[in-house]
Amino acid sequence: MAATTGPSVVGARHPRVRALRRLLARRGAGAPVVLEGPRTVGEALDAAWSLETVVAPADAVERHEVAAVLDRLDDAVEVLVVRPEVFGRLAPTVTPQP
Repeated sequence: MAATTGPSVVGARHPRVRALRRLLARRGAGAPVVLEGPRTVGEALDAAWSLETVVAPADAVERHEVAAVLDRLDDAVEVLVVRPEVFGRLAPTVTPQP
């Protein structure tokens, strides 16, 4: 069996997922800026934005456009790969980018 590379897939009870849910519930000043979709995250990277955390659903990390964005991230950016159902609860957009 081949060794796996990259981040582990985590579920809803993972401490970082729980912390992100609390953070995303904030409203008003100090609320996080949430970017959704590989195109938007790629545009933020093009504009030299400093990203802290990128969350990706496990069933999307092999897609070319998602993998290309993940490959561009600085080592300081936390990459959290979550189960698809967990991602659905974190991401507020119902219809993602193609």
